[in-house]
Amino acid sequence: MVSLQAYMFGRSGQRINYLSLAIEARRAIKGLKAFASTRETTPELKSALNAVIGSINALKAPQELYSKLHEKGSYDYFEHLQTLKEVADALNDKHLAERLEAILASHYQEDDIQSAIRFFSAMEKRALHHYNDPLLAEAG
Repeated sequence: MVSLQAYMFGRSGQRINYLSLAIEARRAIKGLKAFASTRETTPELKSALNAVIGSINALKAPQELYSKLHEKGSYDYFEHLQTLKEVADALNDKHLAERLEAILASHYQEDDIQSAIRFFSAMEKRALHHYNDPLLAEAG
């Protein structure tokens, strides 16, 4: 039987993963807004974009997701991947990874930046939704 302390720690650990994702998404939004005016990527923005790109690609090939062969820097926590999948499915943007890659490679359209901001805003909102409702966090 699981002790109450172990149960509570496990649940707060899951909630912390949602909160960390929301914070990462907020940093990415700030980085993208700065990028929109300066056209310069920061290491934090590059890291955030690479994590999403790697995770999207890993979700397309689930065998890599579990074998740890996916790209370094992609999402490792179930809560991060679950939220990414929920948001990507809701937005239904088949070219999201390509748009983010275009930003990294400086071969982007203006719409790519706005799409990335919308994506990270949805990630932040969804992660906070899970964080604020522990029953939803438990269901995952």
